[in-house]
Amino acid sequence: KCFKDGGKTFAYSWNEGARTWDVIGEVVGSESEKKFYQGDPVFPQGEYDFIFDVDMGPAHGMKKLPFSRGGNPMQAAESFCSREQIDKSNIDQIRQFIMQQSGETGGG
Repeated sequence: KCFKDGGKTFAYSWNEGARTWDVIGEVVGSESEKKFYQGDPVFPQGEYDFIFDVDMGPAHGMKKLPFSRGGNPMQAAESFCSREQIDKSNIDQIRQFIMQQSGETGGG
């Protein structure tokens, strides 16, 4: 069971013999780590596990690529290429980037 103490969350286990909660440790990582994306015509507004900054070069700057765990890296790469109007020959490189950065496998 988890309980908040101030601004921190701690995990506890019930000790039946002592009839008390024993501290296991502080909980790190949570749903609140999701990042909000404002949305665009391709990627809907909402919370994502990752919002990658993709360097599109000096002429175009950094572009945002939202992605959530369990998503399809290939589909995200295709959508990103479509939105940014870049050649589809870049899809596999972008897919590999997404998989590497998010720890996801699969996608195709």
